[in-house]
Amino acid sequence: MNVVISNLPGDVTEELLLERLQEHNITINKITLSRAGNSKRCSAILSLDIGHAPAVALAKRIDGLYWHGRFLRANVMVEFTGDEGDE
Repeated sequence: MNVVISNLPGDVTEELLLERLQEHNITINKITLSRAGNSKRCSAILSLDIGHAPAVALAKRIDGLYWHGRFLRANVMVEFTGDEGDE
C-alpha cells in the first residue's frame, strides 16, 4: 500500500522524512521523492507493507500536520486493477 504526502518543503530529504516518520513507529519500505519541476515544494510516496485500513489511519495522522513551516497533505494511493465494473 502507498501513502502520498504532499506540500513538503523543497529541501526535504529521504533521511529527514524517514527520521520524522520513525518517531511514530512506522515501518517504511521505500520513500520516493518528487519535486516535479518545483524546487520549493516536494511530494513523497511511501511504500508500506500494510493494508488499506492502516494506510488510511496513517494518512489521517499525517494530513494537516504542521512540519517545517508547512501544512502537509496525505492520502492513500488507490491502485487501479481494472476489475471494477467488469461483468
